[in-house]
Amino acid sequence: MRKRLTEKQDKEEGEEVRRRSLKKKTELQRRRLLEIKAKSDAAGRIQAWWRGTLVRRTLLAAALRAWIIQQWWRGLLWRRGCALRRGLLQIYAAEELGAVRLQSWFRMWQCHRSYGRLRGTGCLSRDPQSGFRFQIQEAPQDPQDPRALQPPQAQRPGGAKDPEFRVEILSV
Repeated sequence: MRKRLTEKQDKEEGEEVRRRSLKKKTELQRRRLLEIKAKSDAAGRIQAWWRGTLVRRTLLAAALRAWIIQQWWRGLLWRRGCALRRGLLQIYAAEELGAVRLQSWFRMWQCHRSYGRLRGTGCLSRDPQSGFRFQIQEAPQDPQDPRALQPPQAQRPGGAKDPEFRVEILSV
């Protein structure tokens, strides 16, 4: 019986050894699997970080390119606006210059006409006894009369020259 017990014990011990061995193997396998999983997780985190870095780098490059294009476009629009304003200013200046010239010519014509009327109506002559004498002649009353625009011819005693009339017009 003792032998049987020993055999039985041996069997039980063998099974116990097998169980321990199996338990060690499974524990070892479980540890290896955990290590592999930990390494795999770490590799996944590193890959995710790298992919994120690449995406952020690509997005940054795209944003910079978009900013460059926007700056170019805004500059182009600004230059077009400046050119348009400059053109409008030149047109305005040309119109103003034309208006100023037209007004100048009209005033000159008025002065010339007024001078012609004065020249025809009054003559300044030298009177030897009293100094200067002012002679008045009748001017035509009808403004539509062509003689109204041209002064009557007056003779000055002593062959005096016509007074000089000088107008200076300065344009800016």
